[in-house]
This record gives sequence, structure tokens and C-alpha cells, in this order.
Amino acid sequence: MRRSGRARRPGLSLARIGRTERGAAIAAAVLFLPALLAVMAALFSLGQVVWYRHIAYQAADLGALAGVQALDLDQLAQGKLHLLTGEATARASEYAWENIVLALGPLPPGLDVQVHVINPAGADASDPITGRVIEYPTVCVVLRFPVNLRVGPVQWTQDINAHADASVVPR
Repeated sequence: MRRSGRARRPGLSLARIGRTERGAAIAAAVLFLPALLAVMAALFSLGQVVWYRHIAYQAADLGALAGVQALDLDQLAQGKLHLLTGEATARASEYAWENIVLALGPLPPGLDVQVHVINPAGADASDPITGRVIEYPTVCVVLRFPVNLRVGPVQWTQDINAHADASVVPR
């Protein structure tokens, strides 16, 4: 008696089919490995940018906090809040530079530290970066420096910018 339908080939078994599929999986893994490595390298570069930005914000913040400690003590005794502009600028700049050096080692080329000391006197003063109205004496620190990044043969420069300010506020 003859069965209807396709006849089975005598040499084809389930074990043999599994072996041919295993070869396809290895070929797919080999093809996708370069793409996986490229994505990992790009994520590493993104992590570097986040780390550099974090360091820049910390240095700017510590510089601003150091700058607001340069209060004019004579005017403070009279109940007025006023920052000594030269001393506040020097302290803020020094602290920002020192924190960058401590975090990164050698100074990044092109590092630019700008310090703005604002003593509002009657007229409305504003932050030079954000434009926010300032009521109390404030030290604003801006850090900028370029970072060279590389992913395989692709190389580019990313600018890192950080802004922080601190104010002297009466209790």
C-alpha cells in the first residue's frame, strides 16, 4: 500500500536539520558583532561627555561658592550685602581652575573660565547667561573647554559648557 503525500527522504533527520541552523546563527553573530562593537564605543564616548560635563559643573559650582565668600565686612556690619569684586573674581577663578586640575590632571587645552560678580544697586541686574533677575550679590562662573572624542576612525570635538552661580541671601 502506498501513502499519499510527500515521500520522506531517508537521509534527512531532525538532528541534521539542527546542525544546519546552528551554522546560520554563527554567521548572523559574526555579521552583527561589528555593529555591536560600534554601538558600545559610541556609548563609551557619550559616557565621557557626561563625565566631563559633570566635572565642569562641579568646578563652576565650587568656584561660585568660593567667590560669594568675599563679602565686604565693613558694609556687612552696617547691614548691607556687598561683594568685593576683585577678591570674589580671584577666588572664584582660582577655585574653578584648581578643581578642573584636580579632576582632569593636566589642564584641557582651550579651557576658558569667566567670572561675573554682580552687586545689584537699585537698578535691576540680570545674570549674563540666563537673563534671570538678580536681587542679591551674586557670583556667576562659566566654564568652557573642548574635548576630543574618537569612535574607531571617526574623531570629533565636543564643547563642554557649564554655568553656575551663587548668591548671598540674608536670613
